[in-house]
Amino acid sequence: MELEVHIMPGLHDCFVALPLYVIHALQSGHDSIPSFVVLELRLLDSNNSWYLAWAGAGSTSSFIEISERLAGCIGLPNGSQVIVRALTDVAKAKTIVLEPASEDDWEILELNADYVEDHILSQVGVLCMGQLFPVWVQGNNALVLRVVSTMPKPVVQLVPGAELVVAPKQRKRMESLSDLTSDKMHSVSEETCSSSAKAWLRVQELDPSLVQMCEMEKFPYQIVPTTIVFVAPPIAKGIPFSNGQLVILTSASTTWLRRKRYNDIPNTGGQNSMLKARVADGEKGESRNRFMVVRLVHCSLVVKGHAMIASSLRRFIGARIHSRMHKCLIAFQGFNF
Repeated sequence: MELEVHIMPGLHDCFVALPLYVIHALQSGHDSIPSFVVLELRLLDSNNSWYLAWAGAGSTSSFIEISERLAGCIGLPNGSQVIVRALTDVAKAKTIVLEPASEDDWEILELNADYVEDHILSQVGVLCMGQLFPVWVQGNNALVLRVVSTMPKPVVQLVPGAELVVAPKQRKRMESLSDLTSDKMHSVSEETCSSSAKAWLRVQELDPSLVQMCEMEKFPYQIVPTTIVFVAPPIAKGIPFSNGQLVILTSASTTWLRRKRYNDIPNTGGQNSMLKARVADGEKGESRNRFMVVRLVHCSLVVKGHAMIASSLRRFIGARIHSRMHKCLIAFQGFNF
């Protein structure tokens, strides 16, 4: 079905509004009009396409209407002639990794975490890899988020039960590796660090079976792997690092996010804190993150989505073992000498 796109400044969600005759067409073959449909919009004579959601809104014209802010994020020009196709096989999201588009967006998220938590499902219906999309907070203000990854498919519906992970984006410029570890690693320079390959995982306590018990002259002691980060083999396949590679390990941020599954959130809203930003307690007021070069090793003892490290290494980089709803993130990136 061919339609023209009409951008609407007053719309404050990421859903489209459809003309009445299109809504009646969607009802064809159904006992009632569906309440939610994922649409593919493809430009005429072009491979450019966008995935948007319809949740029952009718347009005031014969055009397909879309928020001006959303159109700007996804690069959909006003007046575009598009072919609209309803999709029936879009997977429901299990995990979506997001990051703020800018430092300003991160600060807006920190200040409005509760509001975003309570309203994101009513504003966003479908997401795809690499997409930018707005989330409106109080009044006409909006922050922009970028989709880093989606599971289980590149295009997913945002539904109750989906888990969102938001990586912080702080305004403070990260210090160079040589500055952070000048007393520890003189041989590693800033130029050797590759920022293109990074991974964010939650912290898991070291399994006791990985600690070797020894004895020397009747004096017992333990050998603890303090220079290794263990990751699960299935997770490692999705990480651009090889088994045995040296990586730079650090606590993800002095700011971490409390996360909650949507199916744990009551329908009446409430003060849940999936996206609630909290400042982690620093050690004696120290705010500088520490880095450590370690070797990445695949290990079947690691829980999916986690990285297992020794307690002394955790304390050095400032990461902590938290309860079920207080998972601390760590980050690591590869480099070459």
